[in-house]
Amino acid sequence: MDEYIEIILNDLKKERFHQRNNGIDIYNKEVNSKYKEALRFLEIENIIYLYSDRKYELLELGKDVIKNNNNWKETIKENNSKIEIEERKSKIDLELAEQMLKEYPKTKWFARFGFFIGVILAIVQLIQWTMQLLSQ
Repeated sequence: MDEYIEIILNDLKKERFHQRNNGIDIYNKEVNSKYKEALRFLEIENIIYLYSDRKYELLELGKDVIKNNNNWKETIKENNSKIEIEERKSKIDLELAEQMLKEYPKTKWFARFGFFIGVILAIVQLIQWTMQLLSQ
């Protein structure tokens, strides 16, 4: 299958949208099935978008494969590790958001309590200031 993937990727280097015209014998069932298997693999890995067995288009990951000199195995590994990192990051972000929502009521009560103490201290200061003015 690697051989057919290389053929497909070499053809895609030439143009963005491709119709099969690369010398593959479509009448040989074994060759045709391996070629279709390679196309399906590339579609599953999001390298190409398959319109039919003969029409396909290069996707973003496919462009990265082409930039990486058709090293599709390495590009797929890098993409999978990026996806894994993003999934872990989103999971951690979700956990932190849930923890913040859990602690929000406590924080809100602390803020109310602090505001209440601030108002009381301001009133006490006003009383002391007025007492000082009256005593003069």
